[in-house]
Amino acid sequence: MSTKPRITPVGEFLYPHLIGADHKYKPEGEYHVKLILSKADGREDIEAIKEVIKVQIAEHHKKKPNNTSAIKRAPLPYKDDENDKDKVVFSFKMKASGTNSKTKVAFKQQPQLSNADASAFDMSKKIYGGTKGRIKYYPYGYYVDAQGVGCSLRLMGAQITDLVEGGGPMFNPINLDGSVLPAPEKAVY
Repeated sequence: MSTKPRITPVGEFLYPHLIGADHKYKPEGEYHVKLILSKADGREDIEAIKEVIKVQIAEHHKKKPNNTSAIKRAPLPYKDDENDKDKVVFSFKMKASGTNSKTKVAFKQQPQLSNADASAFDMSKKIYGGTKGRIKYYPYGYYVDAQGVGCSLRLMGAQITDLVEGGGPMFNPINLDGSVLPAPEKAVY
């Protein structure tokens, strides 16, 4: 299936692993980020995901035309924000390394990061939750017997429009008297 890469509107990053790969659950490493958008801003991306799934279902029916049973559906790569019913959270992922299943060649990759002015992002900086930016991704449709038909959002890159360095508001240290220390400063690029 031929799908073009997409770029989201500017949203808020949640749990970004864009500078270094996360090796906690996958030894080969994985870059990932969640993006919080308003439902209005995320509408086009949701429609694109639904279209990819619709095409994948049609391809599945072509392969098994006599199968009239309902097709199992994999979890969607987005969900409603638990804290704000007017927002949606998208999940983007990229393998850090592995072996190409077709060519059998080992690979390493990382997302392309840029600043708001499209200049290269300084990789010595840390990207924390609360950072604002947009994501470039590829919606990839799939069918797996165990999960069913689905769509994953393959991370390609990110443009950082409002960088948060530090732990963000939920990581503010607390003084012994219970008062909260000031939040880390934002750096805008």
